Amino acid sequence: MPNTGKIKRIFLVDDEPLILGALHRVLKQEGYDTTGFPGPSEALAALENSTPDCIISDYYMPVTDGLTFLKEVKSLYPDIARVLLTGGHIDERINQALEQETVQILIQKPWHIGSIRELMEGVESGRTKMVVKNHEINQEVATAVNLPLDQDNIVAIKKHQTGPTILVVDDDLAFLELMKVWLTRLGYNPLVSPAAEQALDLSRQNQPDLMIVDLIMPSFSGFQLMSAMSELHPSTPIIGITGVAERDSAIEAFRVGATAFLHKPLELDTLEVTIRRCLQFGNLVFNGSSSQELSAMVEMQHAISSGMASHRLLHLMLQQMIRYTRADAASVMLVDEDRQSMKIAASYGLDEEVVKTERINISDGIAGWVVKNNEPQLIVGEAPHEFREDGRQRSKPATVGMCLPLRGPKDVLGALSVTRFEGEELFTKGALDLGLLLGAEVARVISKETAVNAQLTMERNMMRHDKLVTIGELASGVAHEINNPLGYVSSNVASLRDYIEDLVPILQNLTPGGTGVNIEKAVAAAQAADLEFILSDLRVCVGETMEGVKRVLKIAADLKAFAREDDVLMEKGDLNQIFDSAVGILWNQIKCKAELIREYSELPEVQCFPSQLGQVLLNLLYNAAQSIERDGRIIVRTRVADKWIVAEVEDNGHGMDRETVAQIFDPFFTTKPRGVGTGLGLSIAKKIIKRHNGKISVESAEGRGSHFVIEIPIKQADQGEE
Repeated sequence: MPNTGKIKRIFLVDDEPLILGALHRVLKQEGYDTTGFPGPSEALAALENSTPDCIISDYYMPVTDGLTFLKEVKSLYPDIARVLLTGGHIDERINQALEQETVQILIQKPWHIGSIRELMEGVESGRTKMVVKNHEINQEVATAVNLPLDQDNIVAIKKHQTGPTILVVDDDLAFLELMKVWLTRLGYNPLVSPAAEQALDLSRQNQPDLMIVDLIMPSFSGFQLMSAMSELHPSTPIIGITGVAERDSAIEAFRVGATAFLHKPLELDTLEVTIRRCLQFGNLVFNGSSSQELSAMVEMQHAISSGMASHRLLHLMLQQMIRYTRADAASVMLVDEDRQSMKIAASYGLDEEVVKTERINISDGIAGWVVKNNEPQLIVGEAPHEFREDGRQRSKPATVGMCLPLRGPKDVLGALSVTRFEGEELFTKGALDLGLLLGAEVARVISKETAVNAQLTMERNMMRHDKLVTIGELASGVAHEINNPLGYVSSNVASLRDYIEDLVPILQNLTPGGTGVNIEKAVAAAQAADLEFILSDLRVCVGETMEGVKRVLKIAADLKAFAREDDVLMEKGDLNQIFDSAVGILWNQIKCKAELIREYSELPEVQCFPSQLGQVLLNLLYNAAQSIERDGRIIVRTRVADKWIVAEVEDNGHGMDRETVAQIFDPFFTTKPRGVGTGLGLSIAKKIIKRHNGKISVESAEGRGSHFVIEIPIKQADQGEE
């Protein structure tokens, strides 16, 4: 290897920001100067101005992979040491690259500090064809990942701490390195350990504000660590994590002291919210509050205020009940919309078959009685006969149970059940009050979500109804626009048929085979058929027919785009094209009354609901056409104004007085005769524009026409959901 001796500057190339951050941190601790790049093109551009001593590149990257990149580096800058980083299989390409010294050293993911040190020793000594493997975890590696546990280092940790201290315990070293980078970016002070024993020693000398613990680890499990931590630091919240899908893991985790429980792979947004919630809970307990009700309520309120969905709130409620009551199982049943039956919506600790099939009539069972009577029930031993559900047998009968109503603002929405399978210790009144309290909070959120969904459903139905009415009113005009091209298409097809009949005798007499070629008969047939005219008209006829078919297809496409429902996800749309589709549907209404002037500017595509915007523009154009008796003018205009796209519909129709303008966006208000329109068009238009985070306004005066202006942001802050 040409470049030997002390390495100072290193270029890191990887499309994963967290990997770049982790490598930068590790190498910086080892004394190296590093610069990170998200891809080969950026690194090659930087090489023109600055040459490092070593390049470490990932293998799998979009556009250009690491081997192709390092091959180019070798040809342009042969003195730079070249290292390939991969987390995948060592394939034939990699072996050839090592043999040809395109890549001088290969390092496998996940790495640890020992691996990095071995790598840099190899680079500085000039080694080639070297493979640094991902070693098995051992105590030496574990010590290398963490700071030595002496008093000076602990003081240093506290001195430089920028936020709450979070201790992450997991035997996956790559995960630990990534968590260091991510938590640091969020303003926390991360500590990591790959072994539970070492984590316990670390926490004895430096109490963390929060722990994230993998449940399944060698030697000393996460369950044992959480149990020990609950005794050592009872106020420290713990998030249990696991990649093993076992039904009882969550129950056991809560019983030994977990504050929250998450499955791998972790969603970082969910983890971030969970960390904030658990830290707030830890502060409450640390400050001396021993009230379970207060602690649980603060935790629940934080989850609600952070926008947690109702199905996750149900699981959070069950987690709290298991944690505070030391129960073996918990479930919640919600009443269906028809208020005739109930089904399990969330559960912990129940048989999977029970969860899948459990549905009861609202008049059956303990849960049904609780919902119907709005009263809690405490059960000891086998359920009373009047509460049994059609003789249903449980594989694991409860010895003690508690079933509580979920009391919403207006009615009971379901039932919360908490059970123990062993022992006869009764649930306390405090546990019952806690369940009622948490159930009421969750029921409040469910009621609000139900009301919002009902409102959205009503608005969608109104939009659909308005579309159908509009299509009905336009049906005759659309049919006319379709019949026009179909008329001459049909006529042209008939002409083409006649032309074929005339051309067949000519071609038959010019084609070998059968009776053979007969030029005289061909010429006679051509003269009789007026061949010159047929040939001149044939192309025109085919062209007109194709144009007619295109017009029909365009009208069908415009109608389809207008009629479709796109209320789930936004998509990119061109407002000019949406305008043209609306004009296409309405053309028969406009062309006889007014001149249409298009003043389009070049527009960027925007995230929107295209058919809904089409509904708005169609309504505005339809109203403009109806306000004109004859010889009118309608201008459709689009432009970009700062961060907004502006669309305008201006007409010189009869206009509106001030009182009418003040009411036109009100539902069911209309100036049209009875039986014409729904009075919903402009009201719906305003809701649609609001859903796009936009604005709609109007200027109008009697006898002077109307001018509607729509403004939509070029970049949406969200997906447009209300």
